[in-house]
Amino acid sequence: MQYKTIEVRRLGPVIGAEISGLDLRRPLNDRAAEELKAALFENQVLFFRDQDITPDQHRTLSQILGDAVTHPFFNTLSDDYPDISLIETGGADTPLEPGTSFAYWHTDMTFFENPPLAAILRAKKLPPMGSDTL
Repeated sequence: MQYKTIEVRRLGPVIGAEISGLDLRRPLNDRAAEELKAALFENQVLFFRDQDITPDQHRTLSQILGDAVTHPFFNTLSDDYPDISLIETGGADTPLEPGTSFAYWHTDMTFFENPPLAAILRAKKLPPMGSDTL
């Protein structure tokens, strides 16, 4: 696809792309939304760097991709955001190292018979290596 409103930088030969030229804090026009969906279908995993979005902006992004599905194993962010799951490591000083329980969680609900089209993960703390899609 020829992208006009977003920049797509492929991260691997099969899966993954970094999206830039898009500010997720602002509403997307129809063209940008369509290009975002096309980039997702083409690359399966999208990365948005340095996007400090609010829960409302998170929800807006998810609505572009379809109806929200509540994760059955995680708490929700709050009563105001039952469609956003909260996954915590146990505190700012808790390491995310391979071999810990947090190295094995899966947020995309691929274990459902009919999983959602996409999952959005806003990571604030990542392990130094491993436990990744890319």
